Amino acid sequence: KVFMYPEFTKKNIFVESAIAKNVIDGDTFELDSGITVRLIGIDAPASDAKSTDILKSLIFNKKVWL
Repeated sequence: KVFMYPEFTKKNIFVESAIAKNVIDGDTFELDSGITVRLIGIDAPASDAKSTDILKSLIFNKKVWL
């Protein structure tokens, strides 16, 4: 299992589940609520298209649980 946490934002919002609407890179994505999430323990290079594509195939437009 992959555990995720929302990055610190000015909004203090915690959601149990949401839809992943944008994959930024191989270890960061954005929820439909606008919260940016970074995967714990994953350090994918920002320019690595392969890791970005893999993350997209796993979560893009799918429900994720935080």
